Amino acid sequence: MIPDLVEVWEEFESKGLVMLALSDEPASLVEDYVAKHKISYPTASGSRSSDKFKVKGIPAGFLIDHTRTIIWSG
Repeated sequence: MIPDLVEVWEEFESKGLVMLALSDEPASLVEDYVAKHKISYPTASGSRSSDKFKVKGIPAGFLIDHTRTIIWSG
């Protein structure tokens, strides 16, 4: 089973985990989703970062280490 991202955030934030959700969808859709799913980590809408990160599908995830190197994507 894949752990709930909110649970991961809540467990590891105090240990230095930084998590951010970006969406290219309108703010109203993102805000409704965040509220419905009780997402407590930072979120942003209107992102134009999909080209920079070479996103090929949604959802997409990345682990970026403290040196700003992408160490995993999927």
